[in-house]
Amino acid sequence: MYYSELDVGDVVDLSGRLSKSELAVVVERPRAAIDPRYTLITQFGGLVYVSRSRMGFRIPRVFPREWFTGCIMDEMPFIAGCTDAGGNALVPAGHPKCKTEETVENLDIPFGGAVAKASVAAGTSIQSYIMPSLLSGIVSRRLTLIISKTWFALPETNLKMEVLHNVLQSAESPVTLSFVQLLTAVLGTDLNSMVSGLNTNNNESVCRTYKKLHEHLANAIGVDNQFDSITLGRSALGRKALVQQVSTIALYALVLSLRKNGLVYRFNSGQSRPTFVTVVPLDQMVRLNRLVHKFKADEKQYGVLCGQMEARMAENGQVEARMAENGQMENGMAERGPENAHSAPKQHSQDYQTFIWMLKLYISSSFKDDVLESFILKVIRGLSAYKDVDITAATVYELLLRLNEIGPNDNPFKWSYSAEIPHSSISAKADTEQRLYDAIGAENVGRYVDLDYDIAGRRKKYDSSTPIFCIDSEDPLEIDDGIGLRQTGDHEYVVSSFIANPSSFLRPDFNMAKIAFERGQTLYLPDVGDAQTVSMLPAGFVGAVQLGMPGKSTRVMRISFKINTQTGKVGYLGSQSIEFGQSSAFVKVDYGRVNEILAGTPRAGAILADLADKSSIEASKIDQDLKILSQISELLAEIARKNGRVDIFGSLDVSKGVKRMSAGENGLLTVEFKSRLRSGKAERLVSEIMVMSNHVAGKMLAENRIPGLFRTQNRLPMSAEVHKHIERLVSKGKYVTYQDMAVIQEYLTKSATCPFSSRHESLAVDSYATATSPLRRYADMVNQWQLQAFVQHRKPHFSQFDIDNIALTLGFKNEINRRFSRKVSNFYMFKILAQTPGSKFKCVVTGKPSSDGEIAVTMLDYGVRCSLRTSWYALGGESTQTEREDKVVRNFEIGDVIDDAVVSSIDLMNGQLVLESANC
Repeated sequence: MYYSELDVGDVVDLSGRLSKSELAVVVERPRAAIDPRYTLITQFGGLVYVSRSRMGFRIPRVFPREWFTGCIMDEMPFIAGCTDAGGNALVPAGHPKCKTEETVENLDIPFGGAVAKASVAAGTSIQSYIMPSLLSGIVSRRLTLIISKTWFALPETNLKMEVLHNVLQSAESPVTLSFVQLLTAVLGTDLNSMVSGLNTNNNESVCRTYKKLHEHLANAIGVDNQFDSITLGRSALGRKALVQQVSTIALYALVLSLRKNGLVYRFNSGQSRPTFVTVVPLDQMVRLNRLVHKFKADEKQYGVLCGQMEARMAENGQVEARMAENGQMENGMAERGPENAHSAPKQHSQDYQTFIWMLKLYISSSFKDDVLESFILKVIRGLSAYKDVDITAATVYELLLRLNEIGPNDNPFKWSYSAEIPHSSISAKADTEQRLYDAIGAENVGRYVDLDYDIAGRRKKYDSSTPIFCIDSEDPLEIDDGIGLRQTGDHEYVVSSFIANPSSFLRPDFNMAKIAFERGQTLYLPDVGDAQTVSMLPAGFVGAVQLGMPGKSTRVMRISFKINTQTGKVGYLGSQSIEFGQSSAFVKVDYGRVNEILAGTPRAGAILADLADKSSIEASKIDQDLKILSQISELLAEIARKNGRVDIFGSLDVSKGVKRMSAGENGLLTVEFKSRLRSGKAERLVSEIMVMSNHVAGKMLAENRIPGLFRTQNRLPMSAEVHKHIERLVSKGKYVTYQDMAVIQEYLTKSATCPFSSRHESLAVDSYATATSPLRRYADMVNQWQLQAFVQHRKPHFSQFDIDNIALTLGFKNEINRRFSRKVSNFYMFKILAQTPGSKFKCVVTGKPSSDGEIAVTMLDYGVRCSLRTSWYALGGESTQTEREDKVVRNFEIGDVIDDAVVSSIDLMNGQLVLESANC
């Protein structure tokens, strides 16, 4: 499920809802590259055409792929020239494939509905397709059987989930597991053996039964003890084998059960491969439910609570008005004063703080429950300013602002149960871990870590006259790596990456290492309001072990390869590829200054003199080595392109990296973007050599059968026509267009952390194990531990079972961090856009029009993905679907640039930005 890609025979859930299961099987890959839709047979026997991005939960290999070879046929050749009894041309009776992306809301429409739809399409260019009725009947029966058996198994699964929640949950913090861990726990829980222990009024018997179950789970799935204490971090050692094979029924039953129990379990339900499940503390949900029941029993409580909120908004509105008069307003807050500011009754509800906490959880998507959501709507409807307003998460956020319960530039997603942001009142465990990290400074790091302890044992001392270039941004949070060069003959060089070696100071069972595993990686957030980067390792420790301090002897892991700059031949150094040593010859320099040196600008001489003065290495040596390394990096890039690397996105990249966001004294936000020159020579120098170093590390792990963590990217199974088209587009290299890129991206897959060696398609390498950023990625620390142990005594530190579990954990940690970081960054970016209403922006079309008249675009000025609303709605209700979609498709092509887009609406909470254009 996690290490394979969508293909024919896979079953997908198109609904994502508990109330309505909508299963379909993939029966045909996209026929043309410009139309990325797959053909699916639904549980009702009909055909639908759906893109990968619109599919939900996926169950791989349910049907044999061979069943569907050639089963989808164009209908027109069968009816061309045929007439009915009246001499009229036959009307298509198959399943029409519209030009725009269809919704899947009508999957249960009988086959006659498809006939009617095809009749409307008669005489147009819309194609219709047919399939053998026998095949559709078999598939329909099988899918229906899966659904019925799953619903039959659901009550037992739900009961297991309730029992497991009592054991897995912690009163102090949320507990997040991999989806496979929970699946293993459900399959391994025997309710029959627990009946006598739980079905009793004897509290000791109940506690004893739960304790026994917890001990079983600790052994079976490796959960740490949160049952009666707080355990810092997460243990990576001593793991057991998790479930490898499972029935379709058991797998789907767990997904449906998670949807049903959305109040106490949170999981990424919209993903094709659910990776994590967050177990919500029971007392948190009990607290909220008690509030609902209290108000239900006494309706007067609504008036008291609303009265207090009205009074608070009135008071805040008056303060804002006075500040506006004095010119002290921040971010336009004065405009949000309530209409009844002077008439609100001053009442006090003892449940006010609990309700505010409910609202904070709601805007952070920390629960999904119809009862709680209905309660929130009812309370807010009782406020005069909101009685006629659509209540959304954005509305709730605005209310919290008006109540002064959240600052204008505070991060509103920090109350996410899955993210567990320190000091957000979500997790006492995360708060305790952060307090420990905050206590570790440069002056006392030795009290927490033995800086003389060295797992790697003996170390080499590297020549202090050979510079190690630590090339990074101007103000990096940490410096993980450096690059060095040694000439061994005519045109022959050994290129080495020197990597910080934090794992040599720590064992995996140290508290600091366990907290690093819990975090998975450094979570980078804009430094705005109360949003702050959450580091994987404490700053005091990072400062003690990072590279870049000239003259300071620092532990390093060296990864080396050889290259001939004349022939372009790259050589693997075998056992000498990985070494552990110490060096002090660091030259710390930022990308901009390296680019000036490589370009020979007028400032290059002064820059070289400054670097030589700080490092005691001759300026000519620095200049020479940097230019040779740049030459080598260009050579590596060319070799990679010849080997099939997908390297087309640099020249036409419409995304923008944010360098810095900040709030001014008036509260208004500003953003500074990174240079678009991401393919500058300095950047390429570092990236190419790091890619090769990670490839060498992967090769070392794979060839010596060392369990390790690899980055893999599978090739998406494609039809021959699509594969040929994509290969042609990729071969265009720097001459690729926006439209080419948009097409190619539809067929790229995501890279993943994998517990075995496998090909990385985009990089075109067979083994790739990240090891060059151990100060910010736990996976790199794991690979360092494994390589240290192998070099020292030929025995890996982690077993394959350990690595399997670590890969699953880091998989969901990376996803949680990526999604959270994107939500927070979009929130602040959208607030910046909202500060200048009416401004015009350029955007580029990046996707096919949808059936609702919106087109996926990217704003070129800000690198933000959003949608453009077309003139679809102006066509009128009498227009047919074909007429409307013909207008949309005719007017827009992928790659088109629209110059006069303006912001139509912004939803800060859901991260949705809609644009409009007078010419669209």
